[in-house]
Amino acid sequence: MENKTSETFFTFDDSLPIVSFIKKDEPACSNGWVKVERYKVTIIKERLEESDDEIIERLINLYQNEENHHNQSAIDNYSLKRFGFRIYDKLNDVEQKDGE
Repeated sequence: MENKTSETFFTFDDSLPIVSFIKKDEPACSNGWVKVERYKVTIIKERLEESDDEIIERLINLYQNEENHHNQSAIDNYSLKRFGFRIYDKLNDVEQKDGE
């Protein structure tokens, strides 16, 4: 008897920490759950192709909604490394043009 389950989901985390959470080398019993049958789990990590504009828009939204200045700095540095500009500068350019 074969019992297969498949699930697909999207994430922004490329480190796959779930592997350490679900990887169990020994049988266990906890809160009434008996785990003695083994399962094969295959995880395929595939980066989705997206336009730069989509990613930049996401970066801007992330930056604007982030309250921690250390995280804002990390977002700025990512943008500079990936796209050659800082989100902070891009937002200030837009604000200055609007204010003219």
